[in-house]
Amino acid sequence: MALPDFNRVQNGSEITVKSSGGSAAITMTSVANGAARQSAKIDFGASRAREYLLIAEIEMAATPTAGNAIEFYMGWSNDSDAGDDNPAGLSGADAAYTGQSSNLDASVKQLSYLGDAVVSALATSTVQRITVAKVEAPMRYGSLVVYNKAGSAFHSSATNIAFRFIPVLDVIEDS
Repeated sequence: MALPDFNRVQNGSEITVKSSGGSAAITMTSVANGAARQSAKIDFGASRAREYLLIAEIEMAATPTAGNAIEFYMGWSNDSDAGDDNPAGLSGADAAYTGQSSNLDASVKQLSYLGDAVVSALATSTVQRITVAKVEAPMRYGSLVVYNKAGSAFHSSATNIAFRFIPVLDVIEDS
């Protein structure tokens, strides 16, 4: 039996989290500075990739403060139902997130920290596309939490706001 000739990395089909038409919903319309939003549960699949590249596409209502960040967290779960098996008071549905007992800062620390999207001071209607982090998916389902600390609210239209999980696949090939 011949051994594989080489290993290469390729991207798989992305999982998109946005207000409508994506793999899971999150409505970021006018989310204020200092506020957070949780997504509906995202299904990464039973045979999911080991790693995903998280890319944020954001549009702010006013010029954000350069160097400020939008923080990303994930509440992982083995259950697809909203309301079941969720950490830190997540509902598993697209909704505002204030944390357990309205203690947002303490509650996000109970979630998996994914990374920050550090913003630039770009004018309104400029879409910033920011690579946030490589993410490992330890469970099949997750609810994304986006915590806005950018110094400005998100735009009143969510048309240009999306969060993309792009699977990074290891492929073994014979030539």
